[in-house]
Amino acid sequence: RFQFTPDGAYVVVGTNDSGGVADLSKVPIGGGAGVPLATAVDDKMFRTLEDNSTLAYVVSSTGALKTVGLDGTGSATLVASGVVDLVDDSADAVVYATVVDATTGYGTLRLVTKTSSSRALGTTADSEGFTSDGHYFAFRDQVSGASGKLTTVDVTPGTLSAVEVSVTKASFVDDTHMLHLDSSGVLRITSLATATSTDLQTGVAQFGKLRDALGSNTSSRFAFSIASGQQAGLYVQSL
Repeated sequence: RFQFTPDGAYVVVGTNDSGGVADLSKVPIGGGAGVPLATAVDDKMFRTLEDNSTLAYVVSSTGALKTVGLDGTGSATLVASGVVDLVDDSADAVVYATVVDATTGYGTLRLVTKTSSSRALGTTADSEGFTSDGHYFAFRDQVSGASGKLTTVDVTPGTLSAVEVSVTKASFVDDTHMLHLDSSGVLRITSLATATSTDLQTGVAQFGKLRDALGSNTSSRFAFSIASGQQAGLYVQSL
């Protein structure tokens, strides 16, 4: 297994791999000497963070979550033990699981930052990711079937805001708003700063965010479909 750095200049690779345990080194894409980063790592659980200067990884023997600079210095322990999966990350935070259901893939999730202690998020939970600036994280927990309770996290203070129950799909449309669809087909948009929601459309079957002409994810447009009735069809809307 390997991980590219966010700038694409290096790749972090496992060496001396044996039974799912590996040592990690950073190697330049263009060739050259590698930089040793960590030893005895679970070879499925390491990530280069979005700050382009930090590697997060899990120690195989203990389940400890640690970080180290991509220059090989500044090792730190974020979580002492019990990590079974790395779920998501930003420049400053890591979401990890302590339990994962082998059938559904949903887990017991926690969030830790480089400068704050770990905090519980939810159980039977599914990540909806971070905003591009890393300010907010969202997840659905108590997921049953396709729906779960949508919650957002203001990462730095660690504040959780319950948004809506029975959400089947959610997606950040930009760094300040989130779209979400409930099990009855109501599409809503929520301001992340105030956790206030506005109804956009009823009878929605699916929705998705649209990329801009260059393929980047910065567009504020989204599409949604209505499956039946006089309004049946595909629609495109902007914030």
